[in-house]
Amino acid sequence: MIRTVAVDPKTKRALHVEATWNETHAVDGTEVLPVYLPAGMAHGTFKAAVISGAATTIVTSPNAEGSLMLTDLFVSADKVNNASVTVQFADGTRSIPIIAPFVTDAPVNLGAALAGRWQGWKDARVEVVTDTAGQNVTVSVGYIKMPTGLPYDEWDSLR
Repeated sequence: MIRTVAVDPKTKRALHVEATWNETHAVDGTEVLPVYLPAGMAHGTFKAAVISGAATTIVTSPNAEGSLMLTDLFVSADKVNNASVTVQFADGTRSIPIIAPFVTDAPVNLGAALAGRWQGWKDARVEVVTDTAGQNVTVSVGYIKMPTGLPYDEWDSLR
């Protein structure tokens, strides 16, 4: 086995690593600790929308030529007879539903920390579509704005 040591490029000091089965030791304050953060925690942000009534509401859009990767999704909606709510990726031409909870029989309260790669295609935004007066819907979306994105046809062929 070849043993390697990660080194801080500025100070040339070895980065501190610790085997969890060894005895613990006192930290002297000179250690440099590498930290792993999931992409959503390191680069993510969120936006929320509150919708009352029938509407198509854009929650967030990617930068030009970019795409959105979702990290979290929260949806709450009142029970409303014969109503529908759809959270979707859309680009003005095409739309793909992310979730369409059934709100006719019961209110919806959903929270999901998405673990897969929920990434839309180039220029696809996140929209909420409601279709009935008197609806009250709140959607919060955690996301990362990716600098690039695949064209829809290529994105769709990879699903």
